[in-house]
Amino acid sequence: MISKAIQNRNITLAEVTQQSANDVIRAIYDANTEDQKLVAEKRTPINLIINSEGGDVYSGFGIVEAIIHSVTPVHTICHGQAQSMAVLILAAGHKRSIGPYSTVMYHEINWDVEFAPGKFHRQELDEANRMQDVYDNLLLEFTNLTQSQLLLIKNQGTYWYMGSEDAMRFGIVDEIL
Repeated sequence: MISKAIQNRNITLAEVTQQSANDVIRAIYDANTEDQKLVAEKRTPINLIINSEGGDVYSGFGIVEAIIHSVTPVHTICHGQAQSMAVLILAAGHKRSIGPYSTVMYHEINWDVEFAPGKFHRQELDEANRMQDVYDNLLLEFTNLTQSQLLLIKNQGTYWYMGSEDAMRFGIVDEIL
């Protein structure tokens, strides 16, 4: 039985958690399974509607991978906000849209290190740097942002908020609704 989310091809994403990512990934896979006998051009797109402050990096990468590998087009649509991990998910869509009053935000990823011996801190720092590189490289691939723009934000230790027009100018989205 196909869930209602798949029947109408609309999926919503708020906080990026392991559970929300699994739900989105499953919905994308279910739509692809349903469409497997159709050529890509004949498939009804999946609409991933985003209003999110972001969330878990690993879970977000899972959503991005599912979007990239989906033969059925995944259209990402921002209504409200796509911040942190959610901006990468928005940028990964096959067609990307944003509402006129919506905001996207980029920042260096946050990485918590619990109480542990120093060798674990080094290991966690290495992993955080690896994840930041993956995130930035994907964002650069999906958009027309530059490495120097991202480095400037990270070196300033700040957030980079953009309205819909700047999101369009930097190639994060293809259209303003």
